[in-house]
Amino acid sequence: MSAIKYRPEIDGLRTVAVLPVILFHLGISWIKGGFYGVDVFFVISGYLITSIILKKLEAGTFSFTDFWLRRVKRILPALITVVLFCFLVFPFLIFPGDLKYMAQDGLAALFSVANFNAYLNLGDYWGGRAESSIFLHAWSLSVEEQFYLVYPLLLFLLYKGKKSLLFWVAIIVLLSFCWYSFAIIFESDQFPLNIFSSNSLAFYMIPSRAWELGAGGIIAVLTKKRFGNRLSIGIKSALSLIGLVMIFLGYFIPTNGDISFLALLPVIGSCLFILFANETRAAGLLLSNSTMVYIGKISYSLYLWHWPFCVLLHRYLSPKLGISTLNANLLILVLTAFFSILSYNLVETKTRFYQHTVKLVGLCTVIILTASSYFMYVHVVNYEKVPFNYVEAYFDYYQMGKKKDMDRSEKGMEKNLEDHTIRYYPVHDTREAYKSGGLVIGNNKMQKPEIMMMGDSHATGWAKVVNEITDSLSTKIAYYTQTGFYPFFKIDDLIDDNFFGIDWQGYPTNVIKTLEDPSIKLLIMTARMENRDQEAFEKFESFCAHANSLDKKVLIINQVPLWSKWSSKNAAVILSYFNIHPNGSKQYFNRIEKNEMVEIANKKLNKIADKYPQVQVFDSYSIFMNGNKVWITDDKDVLYFDDDHLSYQGTLRAKNDLYATIKSMLTANNHFNKNLSKQTSLKTN
Repeated sequence: MSAIKYRPEIDGLRTVAVLPVILFHLGISWIKGGFYGVDVFFVISGYLITSIILKKLEAGTFSFTDFWLRRVKRILPALITVVLFCFLVFPFLIFPGDLKYMAQDGLAALFSVANFNAYLNLGDYWGGRAESSIFLHAWSLSVEEQFYLVYPLLLFLLYKGKKSLLFWVAIIVLLSFCWYSFAIIFESDQFPLNIFSSNSLAFYMIPSRAWELGAGGIIAVLTKKRFGNRLSIGIKSALSLIGLVMIFLGYFIPTNGDISFLALLPVIGSCLFILFANETRAAGLLLSNSTMVYIGKISYSLYLWHWPFCVLLHRYLSPKLGISTLNANLLILVLTAFFSILSYNLVETKTRFYQHTVKLVGLCTVIILTASSYFMYVHVVNYEKVPFNYVEAYFDYYQMGKKKDMDRSEKGMEKNLEDHTIRYYPVHDTREAYKSGGLVIGNNKMQKPEIMMMGDSHATGWAKVVNEITDSLSTKIAYYTQTGFYPFFKIDDLIDDNFFGIDWQGYPTNVIKTLEDPSIKLLIMTARMENRDQEAFEKFESFCAHANSLDKKVLIINQVPLWSKWSSKNAAVILSYFNIHPNGSKQYFNRIEKNEMVEIANKKLNKIADKYPQVQVFDSYSIFMNGNKVWITDDKDVLYFDDDHLSYQGTLRAKNDLYATIKSMLTANNHFNKNLSKQTSLKTN
């Protein structure tokens, strides 16, 4: 694009950027900050683009049209190749219902709005929906492309107006970093703060990422001004080496994955390296060897190809074919290397100087638009053809409800053809029911609840069948259940009603008030526990201990087994993917490795129960296990909603035993014999 001096060590720096990203996406545990390789790419891009534009401006040959056309030739051909490949191959390998998401995300990538699509439709970068998006990684390309649209105009105006480039680019960097910092320090979901403090917004969007690209721009201006030329070779070498060390520190320091000030390490490190490195000495020499340079040259293709193969192998083929994580990762590396080398040699290097590249891009765009229209609007996955009964779920019906989450009054039922489910919503207003004694259900308006139920989405999954049991026992129940919310806390350590934040103000006091009400005889507790830390179990036990001290009985429903590795997929969709049909009897799936954690969690619950005479465990885990297999269907009924939640039909299989247990606990004397129950706990050895 311009005759700026070629620096092989910067291609080597690209290698240092792309390889950690790939290793991070492979799930390599020792490179927790591998995603910071994208931040290094941003600095490199800012440096190169600023250098190119300034050189053209000085020569009087800068043209916006020429600049943007060259960007099109540089970025789109390889990206289009990946999108077309995925559109051609993936329909035969992924869930049919996911094709529309692939099309939507592919179009967003093609039109440089993948970051907007990710923020609006995929949610948190670390969430399940985002991780299953084939083109998730295109968010960073969109950030760069949006930068390329605005930044050249800014440089042009500053240059022609004889304004200080360094000053104004530094102002941009400062403002952008302030936005980024605000999101880290004051993260909030409250409007209008969430515009500036949303972690997801700050992660994906150009206003909070411009400081990294702008930092590269500052280095370009400083390089042009020959900044640091008076420094000795030894000092320059030391500074470039320090920069490289800072980059690697960012990769290896443990992080929780959210945006953080740790990004300063790779950004400042990249700036130091670019400013002071030289191909003939120290860090620059290290990154200028032929292998590092070649990997850097194909780094764009490596970045484009690796993530679709990660999604394909990790999210689809490995669970379906039983491929081990190690073998899947090796296959991803081989496929990525093979297609990246092909892409670099046959697409990137050819189309950059091909005179009809823009026309070819236009033609391919039309093809992708046509295919996307088919996947999104014509190719409708008709799960009506699935011979199983609809999967029923009452997760939303039995929620105590945060105000902003529970605006579904009078909705009733939603039948979803796409995932073969029926979801039930409250026809009564359950919003903030926790402020008035919980969500109380029962036929006798004059009667006070005798049972209290607490838990997360696993509790709302059991709630319908528990409701049927309480109706048959002519008693009432107060639900403190909510999806996506762990409702337990250490009662003795409670400080105030803001313990759960402003959205749940008053929740702790009302929970304790209900539990201590003399009418409550039985507390039922259940939650997903295999992914909880020790503190969560201590909070769980706090309620058992407090109820026991009040001479109230506690029934713990332990966790059912996991049956699928697809955490974000409905059970009916998974069964159709495996081409499984009703056979008139029970069907089982092989137990997955994660059940070891479930068994450990259930043993911890048993140990808690053993400490208190009034606490008993209902062993739901054993009901759905047959040897080393998980019970998943019964004739035409699918017993699970997804990988870990039972469907309503599933809970019905435990109803008789659960009924007997609840009845015995309600009618027995205060100090009952745990052995009276038909259910037996897991061994606690």
